[in-house]
Amino acid sequence: LRQATDRLNEWVEEVRQKIIDWSQQAHTATATEIEATKATAAAQGVTLTRHSRTLDHLSCWCEQLRVREQGLTRVLLHVLDSGSPELVKLFERALTVPELNSKQAA
Repeated sequence: LRQATDRLNEWVEEVRQKIIDWSQQAHTATATEIEATKATAAAQGVTLTRHSRTLDHLSCWCEQLRVREQGLTRVLLHVLDSGSPELVKLFERALTVPELNSKQAA
């Protein structure tokens, strides 16, 4: 009975030590993965911030373009209202969008 108890105690101690080793390895691996994930998230955060700034810049640029186009439209309408029929035809010809043939489009 004493031998069986000793063998059982040895086996329990061996299992306990293996569980401790496995737990430490799992903890180390998990900590490493968490650090890698943090680094990736930080890098993605920097990229998102940069993209956000770029989109804000583009939005401002588009608004400036809209305001400029609106002003130019008012000027053109004023010129057309006070201009001659020849001037109107000239503007119509200048504002006509040329059609692309299929070779140019491809």
